[in-house]
Amino acid sequence: MIGPCALLVATTFAAVLATHSPCGSAQEAPFGFHWGDRSLPKPSEMLQEKNITALLYKQDTIPEHIRDAEEIILKICDQEGLQQVIWVSRLLSGEDARRKFAVIYAEGTHRYGEADDGDPVGGTASWSSARVTMFAKLADPGLYHIFMIQDGPAFHACGK
Repeated sequence: MIGPCALLVATTFAAVLATHSPCGSAQEAPFGFHWGDRSLPKPSEMLQEKNITALLYKQDTIPEHIRDAEEIILKICDQEGLQQVIWVSRLLSGEDARRKFAVIYAEGTHRYGEADDGDPVGGTASWSSARVTMFAKLADPGLYHIFMIQDGPAFHACGK
């Protein structure tokens, strides 16, 4: 049986996937943002490296509809605007992380088909046509974060 926390993570991921699918508008990004946006909510912290500004949203600055996250990172390119969204789950025990990864992966395969790269059993998966990658990462002994990254259509042009 899937617990309420697993369903919340799956619902969060489903919302991410629902706001941007390969068949949708190229201007749609996760969480109601739009690729190319420059005017975004005030973050907890800002980091600048070359022509990319990272907006970090933690706990109290994460929008209500995505509260199951520990952190959201939006990468804004000088010329291209918003071009990457990173969702980081709260800390999960090993078993919870495996269970949640499986639920999130199932939603990804439902929307995009089988991942074309990665090892879902090992905690990695990506759908290149949707520019979506997810992975589980050990944060502390026995505790994991699940990361989900979606690139905008001009993300690779940002680093040039």
